[in-house]
Amino acid sequence: MKKIGDEYSLLHDIGVRIICSFVDEIYEIKDWIHSCFKVVEVRDNLSYPKLSGYRSLHVIIKVDGWFR
Repeated sequence: MKKIGDEYSLLHDIGVRIICSFVDEIYEIKDWIHSCFKVVEVRDNLSYPKLSGYRSLHVIIKVDGWFR
């Protein structure tokens, strides 16, 4: 729970992992997500991989009213 002013709000986090064979497919899925949802943040570790070699694309979206 997160306190906002005098009220508490429940935060909902849902993770979905999508595994693709090709990098181009990942960007196609990212574009679809952008067209359907409000994107809050994108962490692109495909274009800019970490020193350890870790590669991923994290897209954080905001969806109102789905969890009532």
